Amino acid sequence: MSLLAPHVRYVVPTFGWERAGSANQVRSVRTGGGLRVYLDRPWYSSGTGELLGVSLARNAGAGAPNREEWKPFITQWGQDPIWESAPLPDFPALSHFPDAVATEGSLPLDALLPSKSRLQRTVDVAGHEVQFDSERKLYYCDLTVDTNTATYAPFVRLALVRYQPHALIDAKLSRVILADFAQLTPERALTVTVDPYVPDVLRVAVSGPAPRGPVPRVRQPIDMQRPTVIEVSAQVANPDIDSDLAWSQAAGAAVDVDPPPVGDDALTADFILWSGAVRFTGTGRDVSARHRLLIREYELYETDGVGATGQRSTGLQLGRRLIYAETVALDTALLDAPRSAAATTTT
Repeated sequence: MSLLAPHVRYVVPTFGWERAGSANQVRSVRTGGGLRVYLDRPWYSSGTGELLGVSLARNAGAGAPNREEWKPFITQWGQDPIWESAPLPDFPALSHFPDAVATEGSLPLDALLPSKSRLQRTVDVAGHEVQFDSERKLYYCDLTVDTNTATYAPFVRLALVRYQPHALIDAKLSRVILADFAQLTPERALTVTVDPYVPDVLRVAVSGPAPRGPVPRVRQPIDMQRPTVIEVSAQVANPDIDSDLAWSQAAGAAVDVDPPPVGDDALTADFILWSGAVRFTGTGRDVSARHRLLIREYELYETDGVGATGQRSTGLQLGRRLIYAETVALDTALLDAPRSAAATTTT
């Protein structure tokens, strides 16, 4: 008896946060590359141990199969065509799915090769555990696609099977189901540091994979070298408002951006590194109020202009799309000077 094919509802990109702090440093990492696959009931049609398998080209690193011929049976990926970025391998392989709990190679599908030999197609499979969402009343599977490259936001189209690793070899896989295309979220690493003896000055750095181009021809009011821009601002909370609307631009806060790297290597690198300093000048900071940093990154692109009346205007305009946002709470350890001098030892 062959396994029932999984019924895929939809696939959404996911990402996680890893945050840590010490006396004078805060570090935040947004881990990307995640996908959540929602599945209709039922599950475990073949019994305990059933997994959602990702069908992959057999020995993908050894040779490239015919892409069109294998399109209905294997997972494929590709670069976002609007950005210049690091290239991808031709096909994803087992090593690109680190969350898999079981993997097997050369498993037969319920499909034949287009030849007179009537041989079965064989694929590699990365199996992932399935959980139940009691609110949506759907099963779901979380998996990570690690491209092992600096490719910016690639698209992935998963080929999925119901996979029973404890069955006989000819009964381990169901018919292949193709999911919709999904775009992977890029990773970002943020660090905020402060010198305790230089109060009210914070060093900020943001890094991660980014596109090299194309840079929009419309550059006003921004002078850019890449098609993404990072904005950092200091905010203060209104104590009378208990919501996100309480935050507004902090008075007396200035952002000094470090000069960007120069040279051909900097312009062709597949990673960005934004760095700068946030300074609270004069008496602008209210020491009794809550403060935070807001870090945002936007993709920049050319778009048709729309005037204030809603009518289209002539010429191109600069469009922006938010792709990353993070906040860092600023406590006394980060903003205030030490209350007493450090102890010294005299011999």
